[in-house]
Amino acid sequence: MPWVYLLHFDERLDQFQHYIGSCEDLSVRLEQHAKGRAAQLTTRFARAGIGFAVGGVWEHGTRLEARRGERAVKFGLKIGGGWDLGT
Repeated sequence: MPWVYLLHFDERLDQFQHYIGSCEDLSVRLEQHAKGRAAQLTTRFARAGIGFAVGGVWEHGTRLEARRGERAVKFGLKIGGGWDLGT
């Protein structure tokens, strides 16, 4: 099942403290982030020894819907007066 997820890092790195992403297998993707084997930004956090907590997860029906939910947050799109991340 496709997911959108929000990571909250324990400390800031440069101006960053959050990461939003999407994936098919949430547990595998979170493990990749924790080991520094995922996105460039989360790899930098892992190398700096900065941990994270999962701030939220949203399940979607299709991978396309998950990508749209991710992009809505990343690019600040507001739909219907609130963030449309799916439920």
